[in-house]
Amino acid sequence: MTKDDPVVSLGHPLDHKWFASSGKGISTIYRNGNVSAGQIQHSAFGGFGSSGGPLLNAKGEVIGMNISMKPRNLGDSVADRINALPSKYIQDFLEKTLQNPH
Repeated sequence: MTKDDPVVSLGHPLDHKWFASSGKGISTIYRNGNVSAGQIQHSAFGGFGSSGGPLLNAKGEVIGMNISMKPRNLGDSVADRINALPSKYIQDFLEKTLQNPH
């Protein structure tokens, strides 16, 4: 994913049943102060309940999982930016866990 690529976010924000929203990729590295993490930042609408939902690219491929949001204002339940963990990290974790389940 690169900046401005179209994305679709699926989830249950604000208790909606299977809500889909579209947006654009903002960045593939989220910076929080001096900490950088390999995350996808996007602008598809989200709110409390979006975490754990998939992030799709224009081809319908899962490219990440929504994990956190940056509210518009302190105390808001909707966000301008959502952060997603890239699917490659999830795939690597699952492969390692399944190979050594102890």
